[in-house]
Amino acid sequence: MTRRIALIGAGNISHAHAEALRSIAGVRVTTVVDPNRALAESLARSCDAEFTSGSVPEALAEAAFDCAHVLVPPPLHRDAALPMLAAGKSVFMEKPFAASGDACTELLAAAEQHSAVLGVNQNFVHHPAFVRLQRLITGRTLGRPNFVGCIYNVPLRQMAARQFGHWMFTERGLSATFNCDDAKRDLGWPPVAGPARFHGRAIRVHAT
Repeated sequence: MTRRIALIGAGNISHAHAEALRSIAGVRVTTVVDPNRALAESLARSCDAEFTSGSVPEALAEAAFDCAHVLVPPPLHRDAALPMLAAGKSVFMEKPFAASGDACTELLAAAEQHSAVLGVNQNFVHHPAFVRLQRLITGRTLGRPNFVGCIYNVPLRQMAARQFGHWMFTERGLSATFNCDDAKRDLGWPPVAGPARFHGRAIRVHAT
């Protein structure tokens, strides 16, 4: 059975998701949602999606899809995903999971309440080198780990472009990034999400 995918948001990152989905057997993009109808229609043409919509409620009412990729800006993740979770749709969130710890908790609760699958995109955790390291650690080939360190030395595009109004530099953005208790540790921020695969639940995170 072919799984029908809705892409919620037709910005730059949506093209990476559409390309990845094209390489997976048994899935097909059928719906594109964006308030900018020109963007939605352009993306729909590129991935042969039959339906475009300007909003999530409209797509839920009129389009046929089984699950959705939420690709809108992070402050909109909660509002985009909640109606789909309430409808029992599986939802895959682009990182970060949401723009606040409370929104993360609310999304997880909605997924559990409506028996919907909820996931978040991650950097590198499916990279062959990372998968091999994970197997070596979980299989105790390297012995029992006593310390996990992560050096993530990658230029931050938003900083270089002086986009200081970006959500991640706001108080809410920083709170969401570093609030890593049991309900929120998989926000998709690589220095946290990567090591969490090895050490499990983070009790406390301290940033300096």
